[in-house]
Amino acid sequence: MSSFSPVVAPPTHFTANTTQNPRPQPDKLALLIDKSKTIKHLRQIHAFLIRHGLESHPVLNFKIQRSYFSLGHVEDSVTLFNRTQSPNVFFYTALIHGHAINGLHEQALHFYVQMLIENVEPNTFTLSSILKACTLEVGKALHCHAHKFGFESDTYVRTALVDLYARGGYVVLARRLFDTMLERNLPPPTMPPKFDPTQVVDVFVRVTGGEVGAASSLAPKIGPLGLSPKKIGEDIAKETAKDWKGLRVTVKLTVQNRQAKVTVVPSAAALVIKALKEPERDRKKTKNIKHNGNISLDDVIEIAKVMRPRSMAKDLAGTVKEILGTCVSVGCTVDGKDPKDLQQEITDGDVEIPQD
Repeated sequence: MSSFSPVVAPPTHFTANTTQNPRPQPDKLALLIDKSKTIKHLRQIHAFLIRHGLESHPVLNFKIQRSYFSLGHVEDSVTLFNRTQSPNVFFYTALIHGHAINGLHEQALHFYVQMLIENVEPNTFTLSSILKACTLEVGKALHCHAHKFGFESDTYVRTALVDLYARGGYVVLARRLFDTMLERNLPPPTMPPKFDPTQVVDVFVRVTGGEVGAASSLAPKIGPLGLSPKKIGEDIAKETAKDWKGLRVTVKLTVQNRQAKVTVVPSAAALVIKALKEPERDRKKTKNIKHNGNISLDDVIEIAKVMRPRSMAKDLAGTVKEILGTCVSVGCTVDGKDPKDLQQEITDGDVEIPQD
């Protein structure tokens, strides 16, 4: 076997290419990693990457980590993760998902907490993965995270929440969550659906208002629908710049006949931050933007009315308390008070909230 080849039975063209070019193309190596069926084969590829200085290549590193998990070698994946400089949300999500599917639930939660400590913001796949690995009590806290990050409308996160509460015996709550889902039919993630261009398809994406996101992040979701990621990114930036510039919001793309209508689906946190009327700040330059202003209880009630269709509370007062919880997460006061104090005053009947 050639010393350059990471495979057990190397195809001739791969060995020949590495002789001509001692630093093989990452896309070819990525394909080899995806095709690895044994731990011996995968470790040979990994050793090859180390010898050629490619272990830290973001795509190859990610694929190696994920493959170790899929073959049940969790420790190898964690070792590689710990050597990764500044792992992003995709690395953390792969790590959390890998522990969850291997039944290592406490470790999955540990890495989720570590991710937050390192100021890496989770995405919808992070939340849906960790929700499948947690107890009911932890899941309730993670539900608050989904609310804070604006993921409560995401179909995969909502489905994981429905499963969490159903498993915990909260059948009525699970049913309420299911009934308020924006989208209920989930195709299997490994089976791309047949696409009829006349069919109406809703796609949800998380963006920063007024910014053109990377086309690569949009491509997997809208490329199969016949849309240009670059153009849609520009359309989203234009629409969100009107009222949501600089804020993290969820956008719904209603796609039909290769045309997309852009609709902003703001989270409670985005509505609260907007009500603060703070000066615009550059999210790229400021990693952790803090909010310490004040809004009125009337503002909170108006936000609660907007969020009412997506709320789990049985009445408007309950939704107002949910929004006050969001104010706690955001870091602002309400009528100059701690939002927790107002929550208690509503519970005690000292503050009256109008009926729906």
